[in-house]
Amino acid sequence: MKKETHSTGYHLLRSDPVLADELEEPPESTQEEESAEDKAAATDKSPLWKAVVNLMSSIEGTGLLALPYVIAQSGLVAIAAMAVVPFIAFYTGAILIDCLYENNDAGERVRVRSNYKQLGEAFSPRFGGTIVSTIQLVELFLLASLYLVLFASLSRGIFPDLPLSDKVWMLSQLRWERRISELVLIL
Repeated sequence: MKKETHSTGYHLLRSDPVLADELEEPPESTQEEESAEDKAAATDKSPLWKAVVNLMSSIEGTGLLALPYVIAQSGLVAIAAMAVVPFIAFYTGAILIDCLYENNDAGERVRVRSNYKQLGEAFSPRFGGTIVSTIQLVELFLLASLYLVLFASLSRGIFPDLPLSDKVWMLSQLRWERRISELVLIL
């Protein structure tokens, strides 16, 4: 994979026939180009432990900060849940992984499914895929709604002197998200 050394503006200038002559560079030799590609490929790879640390920090970030408050509010129930829930999650994950595979005639495990919809269709061929897709869609919609409510609650707490209701904060968040997505599409 070759790394880009110039900006997008540079490439736009290179495509202009009048300015292209002014930007001419001496060509690199093939050997220099190959060694540069090898160095770029070596530096692009990240070790597994860095990927795991990044994943854990994104998953545990705010949850870890909220942990003392949760334990203070719920007491021993939260501590018991922290001991039991990981085992439940492991067990259900193992069941889901096992459902992706079936044994062929030779007795070997072969992967025959690759997503939740296919698992639902294997359970109930007529409605299973539709039910699973609907549940996923509702879950994502509720998660998006939860983020709006969380934004409104946090904004009201940060700016308590502003006479704005939660609904106004939610609408302002939606408006900013629309403007940001328009900017992204323009760029």
